[in-house]
Amino acid sequence: TPVFGNNPAFEIVDVTRAGAITGYTAYHLPNVALPWSREYSFDEAYAKRAYTAATLSEIERAIGSDAAIRTKYFDYYSSGASKASADALAKWRGYWCGLQTIPAAALTSCACAL
Repeated sequence: TPVFGNNPAFEIVDVTRAGAITGYTAYHLPNVALPWSREYSFDEAYAKRAYTAATLSEIERAIGSDAAIRTKYFDYYSSGASKASADALAKWRGYWCGLQTIPAAALTSCACAL
């Protein structure tokens, strides 16, 4: 959302007839100026052919261990808004804890251990 300095964005999700998500393509409005642009697709960005809990866990681990994946993730997180990307990347560990731990106590424990 532009409220937090991100570019406006939306995703078109690919869903099978059975209801399984197979991926998505993200579009953004760079510098909040028309036209909308294709930003990336899940499989191109992360080299994953399936959008599953297992592949999302692999990406989460890569964010923690691979600076290139981390930078890419936060560029996409802000939909290409460079200041918002830099701000989020500077605080990446807190966001990363949020990806790993949903319960509040676990999130607090992870974030406070940093």
